[in-house]
Amino acid sequence: MLKNLKRVFALILILSVCISSLGVSINAFAADDSQAILDEIERLNKESQALQKQINEKKASLKDQNAIKSSIEGQINNTQKKIDACNRYIEQCQAEIRESENKIAESNSKIESTKERFKKRIRSLYNSNSGSNVQVLLGAESFADFLTLSELSQNISAQDNKMVDELVTAISSIQEEIKKNEELKAKQAEIKKTLAADRSVLDAQVADVNKVINQINASKNNLQAEQNALKAQMEEYENSLLYGGVSNSPFDGVFRWPVPGFPMTCPFMSNDSVHKGNHKGIDLGSWGINNKPIQCSATGVVTTLVNYCTHNYGKNGSCGCGGGYGNHVQVSHGKHNGYYYTTIYAHMRTAIVSSGQAVSSGQILGYVGSTGWSTGWHLHFGISRGTSPNSMQWVNPMNFKYINR
Repeated sequence: MLKNLKRVFALILILSVCISSLGVSINAFAADDSQAILDEIERLNKESQALQKQINEKKASLKDQNAIKSSIEGQINNTQKKIDACNRYIEQCQAEIRESENKIAESNSKIESTKERFKKRIRSLYNSNSGSNVQVLLGAESFADFLTLSELSQNISAQDNKMVDELVTAISSIQEEIKKNEELKAKQAEIKKTLAADRSVLDAQVADVNKVINQINASKNNLQAEQNALKAQMEEYENSLLYGGVSNSPFDGVFRWPVPGFPMTCPFMSNDSVHKGNHKGIDLGSWGINNKPIQCSATGVVTTLVNYCTHNYGKNGSCGCGGGYGNHVQVSHGKHNGYYYTTIYAHMRTAIVSSGQAVSSGQILGYVGSTGWSTGWHLHFGISRGTSPNSMQWVNPMNFKYINR
């Protein structure tokens, strides 16, 4: 027993070192879940190789540019799925990190409590012994030497042994967590490299498909006339949205910024080369906005819903889906100070609400994407208002205040 006590007290002396070197410890998350994601990434890699082979074969023949375009779009979809899988893996790790931090804090609290109880017990034992033990202590060169020389260890009770066991178990657990932590960090680093590579691949694929689109367009007659027709169709669709329906419910006039943390990147009625003074809303963007949740700007009812567009990547022209707006949701908010209000959220990756559904302020409507006539990941956000259902007009969303911008 004396030998065991010597080992335990030595461990007590290094306990603080063990804890400080731990940093953030991570319990390995469910093996089944993580392995399923890794298996999905591997499957998508194999699928990507097969798709690339098809693309190379079609490019070699140069017979059907539309077939090439379709194949590249399949690759883009595959790459996006791989990026999603990598992000899910990393997010799952982060969730486990947060859960583990709570467990570690609780465990450290128990360790400190046990240490204090053990110190009090040793102090009590020391005070209850004869002066000879004091002389032994004073003559010992180290604490371990004192344990070897002293007979105090003979007085350790079963309760003391239990406290010692608790400390040994806790230290052993911490050492195991350190090992798991390093293994998981290595795997995360590997997945992050895969994620960065896939993002570069996605950029190249989007450039490739746009090159093919340009080649297709170049082979058509009256290209400018066709572009003008597409823009006219989009403007006609935008105007039709003004009459998508309004609600007579009272509205408090309070708006919420639809994608918190992301700024406006293109203003109302922008005169840039794409919109040419005909931008009926504002764009929210910047790096990292892809697939971010879109919050409903105010309580209301979904009056327009398009959710069938699949061409989710940046395009130099319209794919015609959703009138150029791609997947989008329009919400009617009711009447405030004599005005009816509606909001629209366009170019979504996907919507998760249904037509006619009542929605509340802050509720998730869908996720940011690049469907329809969209040159990259962003949210087109528009507000219309009018004194009657037939007098609705698009207004500058920046003229309003937002509670969470």
